[in-house]
Amino acid sequence: MPSLYLVPGKNTEYVDNPKYQRNGSIAKSKTVEEETPFMYQKQQGYFLSRIDSIENEIKELQSCMNELVKKIEGVQGIDEVIKLRAVPYEKAKEEIASFFREHDGEEIGYDDLMNALNLDLKTVWLACNQLEVEGKIG
Repeated sequence: MPSLYLVPGKNTEYVDNPKYQRNGSIAKSKTVEEETPFMYQKQQGYFLSRIDSIENEIKELQSCMNELVKKIEGVQGIDEVIKLRAVPYEKAKEEIASFFREHDGEEIGYDDLMNALNLDLKTVWLACNQLEVEGKIG
């Protein structure tokens, strides 16, 4: 009758396989921690110190963000925050041309267009340059 042996890594499963036999007795599996305790403890220590380091960095970043928010809130002259719209370039160009037609004869700056139409500076600048080249604004 063949002997039963413990399969490493499976503590409850026995097989009839001599390759798992150790000196005629049942082979017992060991965990990674049992096989290499020093290496496991060293890795665990490294990861714990890394976690502490990351937590400290997060606290520092949160502190910096809080300081920035206080500085921004304290800036004079900011009445409101303008939420920019994401519109296709052609639509923005049409809106800018329309704005110029409605305010004919007035001096209009990029900031006026940005505030009135809630568009970003790059879009306003590009559209104005294109409209100027096309001769639609002066």
